[in-house]
Amino acid sequence: MPNATSGNVISSSAQVGADVILTGNIKNGEIVNADIAAAAAIVGSKLQELTVGANAGVIPSTGIVNAHVAAAAAIVDTKLAQITTASKVDGAAITGLASVPAGAGILPVANTPAVPPIIDIAPGDVTMADNNNEQTMFSVTIPGGTLGTTGGVRCKLFIDTWNNNGNGSHTLRCKYGATTLVTITFPIDAGGSPKGYVEFILAADGATNAQKGVVISHFEVDHLTMNATQGKYSFGAGNGTSAEDSTADKTLAVTFQQNAGACNIPPIVRLALCEKI
Repeated sequence: MPNATSGNVISSSAQVGADVILTGNIKNGEIVNADIAAAAAIVGSKLQELTVGANAGVIPSTGIVNAHVAAAAAIVDTKLAQITTASKVDGAAITGLASVPAGAGILPVANTPAVPPIIDIAPGDVTMADNNNEQTMFSVTIPGGTLGTTGGVRCKLFIDTWNNNGNGSHTLRCKYGATTLVTITFPIDAGGSPKGYVEFILAADGATNAQKGVVISHFEVDHLTMNATQGKYSFGAGNGTSAEDSTADKTLAVTFQQNAGACNIPPIVRLALCEKI
């Protein structure tokens, strides 16, 4: 079959010569992808607009958006920009310390709830006055909302040099807001220098206006030589409830009061702290 001449439609491969295919002479629909060389530099004006799915629309001139990326697209991370805006990272996506990059630095306390935050700490010595008045050994403001319905706080005091001028008793009171939850009265023998601690735990009891408190106190005589009073101790424990509105700031306090008769050496609070648990 002779080669097609200029202006005629090519209808079979036998009509294609080495150098006679001219513009407009290729039959519509005959060229497929395999007929185009990999190095062909086809200008964009010769291409139809791309579509995504049957009804997803074309890729706009403003660029590719999320809808144009297939769910199964395996885009390598070298094509992605680093996220530098904190609000763009969902906190729930970081499920544990193993997920935190090594270069993240020190995490704030709010991101490490397993570490109980210290609400207050008093490291200095506080000596009680030598009288029969009720005195505050330690007090701290518990911010509203700290307890919630399931939370709690722990207050601990370390006490030194507690003596007594003759046998007598001392009273501890543990309070939250206007409520005294626990009162413990225990004897302190004359002589010696008892040392010990008071631990007061306050916890929400399923509601913001219901709390439970437990207290343990332990004091023991410290002697360098064996004598009749070696190993004497005083142990006290108690529990109670309150119905304070914990959504508001409330004062948590531990107070001390001695019975009639002055102490030879009033107690000294060596350190006190309160932490959220």
